[in-house]
Amino acid sequence: MRASHCFIIILFLMLFLLPTCVSAETINPTDDEGLNDALKRGGTIYLNPGVYEIDGPLRIGSNTVLTGSKDAIIRVSPSSSQWFTGATGIINPSEYPLKNVEICGFQIDGNLDELPRSYANYGTGDHNAERLIYLQGNKKTFMENISVHDMALYDSYSDGIQIAYANNVRCYNNFVSNCQHSGIFLVSVVGANVFKNDIAGITSDCMRLDNCMNTKIFDNVLYSYTGDNTNGQGTKGENGLQIADEGYSHGGGSSKPTHTTNIEVYGNTFANTGWHGIWLDSTKKGVTNVYIHDNIFLDGSEFETDGKSVEGISYDNPPSKDMSEQIFTSIYDFLNVKISESGYIPQGPIRTINPDWNKKGKYTEAYIYLAGYEGQITINNKTYIPDKPSKCAIVLTDTRNLAHKPAGQTSSVKLEDLNDGSLKVTLKVKTKYKVKDYKTKTILGKSVKVPYYKEKKETVTFIKTFTAPEVFPVLSADDINVSITYQNNSYNPHAIITVTPKNDVAWVITGVSYKYNGSSATEYRQIGYVDEKETGYKSADFKETYTWKFSDETMSYSYQALYIKGVFDPDKFKVIVKTPFSEIPVDEYHYTEVGDPTKTKINPAPFVIIIVLFIILRPLLQELSYNFVKR
Repeated sequence: MRASHCFIIILFLMLFLLPTCVSAETINPTDDEGLNDALKRGGTIYLNPGVYEIDGPLRIGSNTVLTGSKDAIIRVSPSSSQWFTGATGIINPSEYPLKNVEICGFQIDGNLDELPRSYANYGTGDHNAERLIYLQGNKKTFMENISVHDMALYDSYSDGIQIAYANNVRCYNNFVSNCQHSGIFLVSVVGANVFKNDIAGITSDCMRLDNCMNTKIFDNVLYSYTGDNTNGQGTKGENGLQIADEGYSHGGGSSKPTHTTNIEVYGNTFANTGWHGIWLDSTKKGVTNVYIHDNIFLDGSEFETDGKSVEGISYDNPPSKDMSEQIFTSIYDFLNVKISESGYIPQGPIRTINPDWNKKGKYTEAYIYLAGYEGQITINNKTYIPDKPSKCAIVLTDTRNLAHKPAGQTSSVKLEDLNDGSLKVTLKVKTKYKVKDYKTKTILGKSVKVPYYKEKKETVTFIKTFTAPEVFPVLSADDINVSITYQNNSYNPHAIITVTPKNDVAWVITGVSYKYNGSSATEYRQIGYVDEKETGYKSADFKETYTWKFSDETMSYSYQALYIKGVFDPDKFKVIVKTPFSEIPVDEYHYTEVGDPTKTKINPAPFVIIIVLFIILRPLLQELSYNFVKR
């Protein structure tokens, strides 16, 4: 073989077998249709730095992460036609309902100063045009798991973020400025955390909640926009935060399927807000359990309510923050409703009311009274007990001796579980009494009957059978899936942890405890509301809740899951699943690590092939080299 031929073959092999590169979906500003095409495919889309000037809406689907460089800017073109009207925004859903969507890390510029002023009120209602992020489900089918964070949103005729008809929403670490309706607007959202946002409001509200439930608003800074890009809009007309039930406003809107319930507002700073710092119940339709405390008001009006007073909650004399830090549902303690995480409720003295006395034998009377069961709970309108009825029944008995000359009573109680699941209670009573009798004695040679009392006894048995509740099912670690997805990337490394049952036992789980590297979090899925009967007997009725408690900022709530920010080490993670009666450590996890979409991944196999070929062809190469030099 000629040397030149050999070198050509080697060169060809090296070019053909060079390491193959696999990269995630990254978009550049020069890609005209690249962004919408990538959004159609879903997955993780990363925007490289630069300005993305757009003429039409972007549509995002489920199971999508849209992220990018902090220097990536989606900007509305100044020459674009008026497409952002009514139900169309800059980023919109491509399907209904959306599930598992995350938008983070880049900027959206509404560019309103370069657009006609008439666009502000185009369509139905005022300032409904040009919402920057506009994600909406519908009244019957809510979106699930929506997260918007670490965004810069500014210069828009309408909302910076509007999310409507959704479960499990997180909005945090966003900068929102000069969005001329509401900076963040949640409508019929159930289970939201809105925190650490910096919002400069104008026109309507820095933040607004309509008909939301189980929502926390905390550690935000809300103030007035005082910049120059107003495009004719007057400043200082906004509220810091508006909370109400809404239907129709300024010619637009619709009836809502939810009612404002369980809202907690704390730790926020209201600085120089134009109208009200907090405007509660502006529509006078009433709200339920709105809990406002420990906020700071600087240079502006503070609190206003046009509606009915909130029963049991006083703005002037709010509960302490320590009470709130227990868990959000501590509000019910404040309203004199006791709650419990455990099915075992400490019992105080229990008494009988109108007991059913029963007489047997001549002189024995007794009753058997079932007060309840230790640990009795109700879930989904069905009653359960933690063990066999005989192990946890609280049975009260009493006896009475009806004899004219009582001489004492003793009793014993036996509890027995029957095959049909019911409880048999047997009360055995021994009653002693004295009866008058005579015996003959000889006194002074005469037989005389002398009275005396002799002791008698009777033993009787009382039996009563009670229908018992079903025994609560036993849950083990084998019944639980713990799934950890670690997003190992350079711009936002984080782990998402979900805890789900393998079988149809989700209703058994009342909470989950998480520990990671010295930090802790507790997820409350059900809370027991303590019911005390007139007898003093206590039991718990468990209801669903969406509440979390965190020891620090390492962990937070995302997508009805645990979110741990930063580089993740699974060896430092522990999880305990809770039921009303047990705590179950789970040690086996389904772990998935997803690499950095901005980094090139190298396939090592071709390197190995080249080395092997070099070893095989080495003698031939040496001979060719010798012959070439010899020439």
